[in-house]
Amino acid sequence: DLFRPNELSCFIRSYDLRDGEEQMSFHGQYSTEVYTDLLLERLQSSLRVSKNTTDIDSLEEEGAHIDRTITETPLFLYMAYQAVHTPIDPPSLYYGPCEAIRPHVTFQRYRFCAMMQTVDTSVGKIMDYLDDIGRKDDFLIILSTDNGGDYTVGSSNWPLKGNKVNRL
Repeated sequence: DLFRPNELSCFIRSYDLRDGEEQMSFHGQYSTEVYTDLLLERLQSSLRVSKNTTDIDSLEEEGAHIDRTITETPLFLYMAYQAVHTPIDPPSLYYGPCEAIRPHVTFQRYRFCAMMQTVDTSVGKIMDYLDDIGRKDDFLIILSTDNGGDYTVGSSNWPLKGNKVNRL
């Protein structure tokens, strides 16, 4: 899920990620990381807190005006990551945690593990931020998938039968 529209000849060569009318370009960046960073930037700007500081109470003690709307009102976050989805092409830094399984699985499964790490790391960043602003315990986190995995790229749907394209 690397942004590389010029390399995908089967698609219209344009970016479909927009902020209002503004077209956003993330060529060469990984979408899971991009979406997480955009969400965290929006949350931080809602707090009017610099990216280097998330300690709201100490900022207020120093006289900074903090809009506490995000810390005091209901909040709904929806993240529709493209990972884990083909093409299975995670950034190299996510392979590290998967080294332990490498001798025991196919290369496809090993790559699939690395892509799962992108989601795990991104959800972890969001949870850490919510903890920093004192909201982590206010959330119900639901992780879901849109359909079964494709076994040809390392997925396993066990104990269920079939895979993404089967009609059972």
